Amino acid sequence: MDLESALLLRVPSNDAMHCVLTALEGGQLDACMACEAIEALGGWLRRSADRSVQRMFYQQNRPEALVKAMRCYGGHVEFSRNAVSAVGGAAYRYGENAELLSKAGIVEQIGNAMVNHSTDSMVMDLACEALWRLGEKGCAVFVTMAGGIEWVLAALRSHRENPFLQSNGCSALCCLVDRDSPWLDQMRQEARAAIATHVGHKPIFRAADRLITLCDEAEAENVARGGPSVQQNHWQQHPRQHQQQQQQHQDPLHRQQHQQQQQQQQ
Repeated sequence: MDLESALLLRVPSNDAMHCVLTALEGGQLDACMACEAIEALGGWLRRSADRSVQRMFYQQNRPEALVKAMRCYGGHVEFSRNAVSAVGGAAYRYGENAELLSKAGIVEQIGNAMVNHSTDSMVMDLACEALWRLGEKGCAVFVTMAGGIEWVLAALRSHRENPFLQSNGCSALCCLVDRDSPWLDQMRQEARAAIATHVGHKPIFRAADRLITLCDEAEAENVARGGPSVQQNHWQQHPRQHQQQQQQHQDPLHRQQHQQQQQQQQ
């Protein structure tokens, strides 16, 4: 089967899937045809309500095709949009694909897309969703080790007005909460900011509120085991700032000004 015939199919055959993956892996397509191929792959995966296409993708056992394609065509914003969408579609409700892709290095390619197209709200949104799908299917360690928490936090800050990104970003971070993580406080801050910006948006509130709860529970567990709190972690990472604050509190003039500020607020 040739590529053009494969792209005409709404539901792929094994031959069509093989043809598209081969074309993407080869790196010989022009940018326009590469975008059509990755869009077709993503569409097949997202329309598969019975997970048959996810199963077909897994049986092909060629995760490197998608990794190589993202490495080759990742400079094109339209390709990156469809590529990270395809990753999310492959991993959604199919953990085997999440593991297969993560081991092949797909997380790093998602990170490259987020760095190269950081101003594109659609790329960032779909990338957050892809990281969420990978994380919830048991691949959170790949995301965390590659720097995924920092990518998602940056996306949340830079695209505060995008409600889909705020929801997907908070959902992604929920999978990455760990009691030893130094990012718990920043996760909570971004979750509260998402709720404050999108008042009454139920999906955002559910995802953000769950993230706050998970961070609170992780910190409490860490403290219960004798570990430092988030504030103590912060001072350990910024000892000079801690020393300056202690010196300010010891300064009588500073204490007097602080007390006056508190009285004015009351």
